[in-house]
Amino acid sequence: MSNDQGLTGSRVGPAKIIPLRRPPSSPKQVAASLERLAREVGTTLTELVAMADAQGIELPLAVQRAAASLDSRRPVTEAGTDVSAALAHFAATFDGLLTSHTLELDMLRRQFFRALGATTGAAVLPRSHMPLTEVGDDRFGFAATSQANWPDTRLSRPVPDYGVDWNLILPGGRALDGSTATIQLHSATRTLDRRSLVDITDMQRLDQCLKVPNRGLIIGAEEAAGTVRFFGLDTREARHQLTNRRAAAGHPTLTIPRAYELDDLTYGLLWAFANLDDALLADDLALAESHRELSVYERLPNSAVSREAAADLTVVSQMWLGSNFCAEHILRNLDGFEDLPLFWTREQRGEEACTWLLFRHKYDYLRKTSERFAGSATPLARAFCVPEDAVRTSPTSERVLLFLSMALMESLGIHVEVCTEADYSSVAGFVLAPGRRAIIANWVRADGIWHVDATSRGSILREFGEAGGHACAHSIISAAAPARRLAALAHYLKLDWRWLQRRCRELADCGCAGLVRPRSRLLSVAGLDAACRYVGGLPTEVSLLAG
Repeated sequence: MSNDQGLTGSRVGPAKIIPLRRPPSSPKQVAASLERLAREVGTTLTELVAMADAQGIELPLAVQRAAASLDSRRPVTEAGTDVSAALAHFAATFDGLLTSHTLELDMLRRQFFRALGATTGAAVLPRSHMPLTEVGDDRFGFAATSQANWPDTRLSRPVPDYGVDWNLILPGGRALDGSTATIQLHSATRTLDRRSLVDITDMQRLDQCLKVPNRGLIIGAEEAAGTVRFFGLDTREARHQLTNRRAAAGHPTLTIPRAYELDDLTYGLLWAFANLDDALLADDLALAESHRELSVYERLPNSAVSREAAADLTVVSQMWLGSNFCAEHILRNLDGFEDLPLFWTREQRGEEACTWLLFRHKYDYLRKTSERFAGSATPLARAFCVPEDAVRTSPTSERVLLFLSMALMESLGIHVEVCTEADYSSVAGFVLAPGRRAIIANWVRADGIWHVDATSRGSILREFGEAGGHACAHSIISAAAPARRLAALAHYLKLDWRWLQRRCRELADCGCAGLVRPRSRLLSVAGLDAACRYVGGLPTEVSLLAG
């Protein structure tokens, strides 16, 4: 997936499973085998052939050769072998093998058919897996493009549609549960002042889409020079625009900032916002009650609250409880700090780090800690441990979220330091006055909702001092200027610095609320907008050399 391009690509949609034959083993055994393969990095078609053989499904030699050829990325051609027929047999058999509807199995099946279709074209695919462009039901190629860029997303056709072209099913993550949004597509035929214009010709159909209160997007498709670019607008922003324009013309026009082009940055924002927003809204009343009940722990100097204390809440709501309590615990205990503290932050992936950008209390907490030590001669610092494996296994959209979270801290004068040694991944979140006192505030990847403490115990001070000292002394982004630190961070995260700056500058000019407007009172775009403004305003020509 390219960092500097918008959408290009192949298909998505709920795949129809054709039960050609049942595996001789139990469905649970097949599911366990496939789930294990789906989790392993580098799952191969050769492994799938072996698995089919183990299940008593005899595949011809040509199928095995074709699988090996696909694995090695060689052209699937062999003298004397009807590769298309062999692959068609493999495709049909493999499709029938999967009798489970679990997410892992569906993702693995789609991975196979995506590789198969890209290598051989649609001729050998079962009709249930043909690219949507082949069967003529993907207007503008939106579904094919989404699948090519973000394979874990899924699209389905609502029946009846009630003004909705697609239901977008966004994946979950290690903690996130997944989310949905409705999509209505329009042709964007004109541009004006960095905005795409969508002329509404069917107002009744648009009204059907906009009157539904759930999350939705109006997508403008701009076709030019044989390519299509897609621009998204939150349906509430569309309603706001139409309120002012409906009476002004027979065919109203929606304007979509071109900064809202769908790419890895905006997709990441949509994914994070939708997952957090939906979960918090689903728990709104229960979360408020849990917050009130658990506030009794504020009077204690230390506490560790298990997840059973709020077992009826979503993981996201438990994340919010832990994050909010830890922030307040740190602020309550900072008054005793005379020396400049070092902060240790546990986030390693965009799924974890997006809370800095989107939880309302997180931005307020960052500003308060920054202001608390604003007069110090030495800048405040926050240390992260981001191992190479976390970078390698994170999609581009999540790496962008991690980058923006650290950029937000830099925007407040907080120096970010990053070490990569995985041994430090287990260090708890802390605030350290070296040799004097430590505040423990842990909720990220924690067993419970939170664990907080304040201590002067020597062993703990030495452990935290060693971790923080190592991160600062061996930071891979160490530099005097914030632009150099962030450019080095982008390089480590395998992100294009120029692309990041350009996209942040574009989003800063119009703000992000028109694309990702929160519904929950606990979320805000203020931190996100601040991060975009800061990155967009930094110099582009930055040497990655320290100094």
